[in-house]
Amino acid sequence: MVLAYIQVLLGEIGRALLSFYNHYSLIINGIVILYAVFILKAHQNLRSVIHSMEALMVEVGGDVGKPDLERVYAHFLERWQQERGDQKYLFPSRRDFWLISVQGKELVNLLNITPDYLKMALHKNLGKPQRSEFSPFVYRVWEDYRHSLLIGLRSRLRDPEELKAEYKKNTMKEPNRKQAQRKNNHVK
Repeated sequence: MVLAYIQVLLGEIGRALLSFYNHYSLIINGIVILYAVFILKAHQNLRSVIHSMEALMVEVGGDVGKPDLERVYAHFLERWQQERGDQKYLFPSRRDFWLISVQGKELVNLLNITPDYLKMALHKNLGKPQRSEFSPFVYRVWEDYRHSLLIGLRSRLRDPEELKAEYKKNTMKEPNRKQAQRKNNHVK
């Protein structure tokens, strides 16, 4: 009785689509599950590449007492190109709708791995440089960016330079708001 009521509400086109789905549901569901497995595998691949990049950064930067970031970054890029430059990787697209194939040598630019990211990776993995060597908003930007990459989410990634400007603007507004509250409290 409920099914008949739903079919009446669906109309002619809706009933045709429901009939099509009922007839081919096994194939449709199989395609959807296969698609989901490929997307999950691509996210897992992104996470494993980020972990291997950071392991290489730690290996390159860990030998130096106080690392010169530009030199360590150049050495990291050279080693990455030698070891992984020719490999192809399957990643989720920026919007997580489909998959993209990326050469290893393009990954550094695609994922925005910069000397600032290297500095954050060394800090998180080795404890050096110290957190006090980062400005607060730069630390927060790269920490958020690194976290998003480590969990395999590219869809929410924004340009770190844009985020730095936004954090700087928000942190500059905060003291002004506090000063205005203090002035109002003194007036009362």
